[in-house]
Amino acid sequence: MKGLKRTAALLILVAIAGFLPARAARAKEDGPSPVAAITEIKDAGEGKIQWRDAATGQWKDAGILQNLYNGNQLALTGKAEASLFFFDVKNVAKLTAETATTKKPFVVTGKKAKDRQTEKVIKGLQAVSDGLLGREDPSEMVTLSARDPLSLFHPYLLVAPRFTRAAEARPEFEWISDVPAPVTLTVEKSRQELWRATSAEKNPRLAYPDSAATLQAGETYTVRLEAEGNEPEVTQFIYSPLKEREAQAAEEWEKSLPPGNEPTGAVVRALAAMEGRYYDKARRILEGARRGHPKDRTLATLLVKIYVEQRNGYMAYRTQRELEELTQAKP
Repeated sequence: MKGLKRTAALLILVAIAGFLPARAARAKEDGPSPVAAITEIKDAGEGKIQWRDAATGQWKDAGILQNLYNGNQLALTGKAEASLFFFDVKNVAKLTAETATTKKPFVVTGKKAKDRQTEKVIKGLQAVSDGLLGREDPSEMVTLSARDPLSLFHPYLLVAPRFTRAAEARPEFEWISDVPAPVTLTVEKSRQELWRATSAEKNPRLAYPDSAATLQAGETYTVRLEAEGNEPEVTQFIYSPLKEREAQAAEEWEKSLPPGNEPTGAVVRALAAMEGRYYDKARRILEGARRGHPKDRTLATLLVKIYVEQRNGYMAYRTQRELEELTQAKP
């Protein structure tokens, strides 16, 4: 039975890897410097969203998280809607079938982004558009998912911090438990125990206390969850605090963006965090925005990627199923 579950987990996560269309070649054809991206698509089932490269003149179906270049043209039909985020000016353009048609398309015009944070967003978009992992290399996807295939079926699961960089000196630990016995969490460094706590709650949140050993920048820490009668779950995180100047620059950059509780604002912030491998931060941003926009496919798509990167098979599988339902809901 366990072998069957391992196989199922691998197949599920490999299937996830193929969910996003490969847009790397498309980007390379269009030009070296994207100036905008499609961050939201709505009601695509009741209309079409297409783009055209000025060089070829061919119309093709557009997709979420697609980079756009100067001269690209967009056209919509029916009830379809799209939101574009322009990297340089940080503003959002909303398109409908009334504002962009094949006879009178919306022409993308913008400037290359010059700040480092937005460059991270562009790099993150490129990585996502190449596929969920490995630049369209399914073998790398298999390798990653095989590291912890039973996270789909484990009786308890660390949610945060999980295979991520963490900037907080006192991170908050969060896990899900289905076992009746109390679960013990242990933080270790180089096999030396730094802190231990036990909780019988199903969804506990415990902050790393001031009384525990100070975390050291750049060091990897092991987190162990275990309960009597069950195998332990072992995960890791890297303590990577931002320098004061970096933190200030990131804060000022975020102030220039659309609101973080809206899909586009959340997507841009999350992509920057993902590029720096601060997956927990990106996850919190996207999950927060998704509570207000549960049908937004872009938020769900990025969450699937994050869960896979964090080897969280349970949440990757669950969110992927929700994403498929949203996609299949199109007539």
